[in-house]
Amino acid sequence: MGRSKRSLRASKEGIQQAESAFKRTGWTKEFLGGRVGRSRPTITNFFARRPVDRPIFMEICTALDLEWGEIAEIDTEKVEQYCKIEIDALVEEIREKVRPIIDRECGTMRVLDMTQPIGLGKIYTEVNILEKIIGRRRLNLEQLLEGCSLGEFDRFGLSGVKEQRVPGLEAVERYGKLMVLGQPGVGKTTFLKYLAIECSRGNFQSDRVAIFVPLKRFAETDGTPGLLDYIAEEWVSGANRERTEAKSTLERLLQAGRGLVLLDGLDEVREEDSDRIIREIQDIANRFTPSQFVATCRIAAREYTFSQFCEVEVAAFEDEQIRAFAQRWFDIKQLDFAEDFLAQLKANPTIEELATNPLLLTLLCLEFEDSGDFPADRAELYQRAVATLLRKWDAKRRIRRQQVYKQLS
Repeated sequence: MGRSKRSLRASKEGIQQAESAFKRTGWTKEFLGGRVGRSRPTITNFFARRPVDRPIFMEICTALDLEWGEIAEIDTEKVEQYCKIEIDALVEEIREKVRPIIDRECGTMRVLDMTQPIGLGKIYTEVNILEKIIGRRRLNLEQLLEGCSLGEFDRFGLSGVKEQRVPGLEAVERYGKLMVLGQPGVGKTTFLKYLAIECSRGNFQSDRVAIFVPLKRFAETDGTPGLLDYIAEEWVSGANRERTEAKSTLERLLQAGRGLVLLDGLDEVREEDSDRIIREIQDIANRFTPSQFVATCRIAAREYTFSQFCEVEVAAFEDEQIRAFAQRWFDIKQLDFAEDFLAQLKANPTIEELATNPLLLTLLCLEFEDSGDFPADRAELYQRAVATLLRKWDAKRRIRRQQVYKQLS
């Protein structure tokens, strides 16, 4: 590479800015040279608009609190290209350093009575998204009975309303700000963790850094830090960076549109913390519009309104997803139960209906692996399923709901 490509010189307009900034400091050229570790002749060359090595040129501009791209005589296109190369390198560096945090936070799942965690990649089953929210829809009797035969009346209303489904990853690619709603146990957190892992490994949105934030933990952090400070503190402890440097780097990445910010469990935040957390989310989303934000919330929780966020809903599992999950589950357990499990689901339509919910499908797999059969007392199984959704799942995660949920249980 020739010297002209390695060097920069100030433009006529740029040198005027530099001279004004230099005058404001009250420094001598010797002092400025000392600040950047260069000799006086180098500083003289800079102010004489002679070519100076690119790193030195940038150091001088930084010392004078100037943006080097505004001072240099260089094509805007070349500046943008250089900045892109620089930010690409930063993304790679930070993603490598925060990967252990993502792996620790998102790499496994352990629910209900599982005796040990399972690697997320081994069990994850593709999530589908409904772009029209059905969980809030108020239907009349005729709509509810549509498609429900007399023989299936005991299952009335359980299957929901059929809507077009979109793969979860496609929905995230489509919308810059996404609020993912869903019924209890439908897999909202698992989906967000999968996004984090895939981004961290460069398999999804490889030009971004995944940032996973459990909102309940953030809300209950001592000292009530702001969201940026909370994330920076996580990076400090996990990526061995100075606090100020971590926050500055975070802001730079987010402003450049290089953040995939995953905000999990808005409904899990205590009522007394809710308004503060909502403000934090709105502020960071408004401030760093170029970056991507995905949040999750239970569908029957408080009515939240985020002006920039598009709302979608996680769809219940269909037959293909139930089959894929069951096969993976029993393969991990080294049990040849998958086909028997699926056959018995087909033979028991009401139990099969439970399996459309991933959490209840997990419960059914746990029950089946004990004896290769479902419990003889079906009523007890249904009661356990209801208790799992309304009480046990929250209790396992130490979540306190508003009174409305307690009354439902």
